[in-house]
Amino acid sequence: MVGIILGFSIKPLQPSVEVQSLLAYPGELFIRALSLMILPCVIFSLFVGAGSLNIKSNGKIVAITFGYFILTSLFNAFYGVILALVFQPGDPSVLKNTSNET
Repeated sequence: MVGIILGFSIKPLQPSVEVQSLLAYPGELFIRALSLMILPCVIFSLFVGAGSLNIKSNGKIVAITFGYFILTSLFNAFYGVILALVFQPGDPSVLKNTSNET
């Protein structure tokens, strides 16, 4: 709430780029700290969930989940390669072609 109020009250004053970067610094730190906490929380949740499973009684569920994971991972890798071949990110000739059209 404080950030929203400060944002709406400071915007009409049109602060310089330096002031904007100084005011944005605490928010950047907060977002980066949240980003650093997400992966360990997800991995820990996966370990706890896997540890609580009884493989003999839940073998079918584990097999379906593992198969789904493998298939979606393969699909995503294939999709990424296709998109990279189609759009060719980082190709300097694409930049030259688009600058000549305008």
